[in-house]
Amino acid sequence: GAAIAIVSFLVTGHAATAPPVWLMVPVVGVHLICAAFWLGALPPLVGAVRRLPALEAGASFVQFSNHAVYAVAALVLSGVVISWTQVKNPEALTTTDYGLRLLSKVGMVAFVVGLAFINKTVLTPKLLRAEGGGAELMLRSIILEIVLHALILAVAVSLTLTAPPRALG
Repeated sequence: GAAIAIVSFLVTGHAATAPPVWLMVPVVGVHLICAAFWLGALPPLVGAVRRLPALEAGASFVQFSNHAVYAVAALVLSGVVISWTQVKNPEALTTTDYGLRLLSKVGMVAFVVGLAFINKTVLTPKLLRAEGGGAELMLRSIILEIVLHALILAVAVSLTLTAPPRALG
């Protein structure tokens, strides 16, 4: 199902069909796959925190974060390429509806990346040390991440409802 959804964006989405298509299709594909990886991993991580002993849950987070670092880097880099292609002129970020929506998405992504950094550097070590309260803090943090990802997806969808600056002339 995820593969079909991603392919549909690659053949109909305004980002993937922007010139140069030879660049945008793989860049949008990478962006979607990395976002799906990150978001798709969160519910199982919630389950790990709820069901596993702290040390085992912490090991799950270490394993995930070892891969997630690369996925987030690719997600951000591909997002920069997509944004530049769609906006072209930095002034359009503050003078168009599309740009303002994009800025709100970028702000939320920055916040969730910061939250993920705290999870990796502060809360995962707490789990690995089986410190009291570590599991509860991680659970709250991951649930907040899920909510933020839902908001990011909503803003991403809203980007399809307005013309990108590149299409305005």
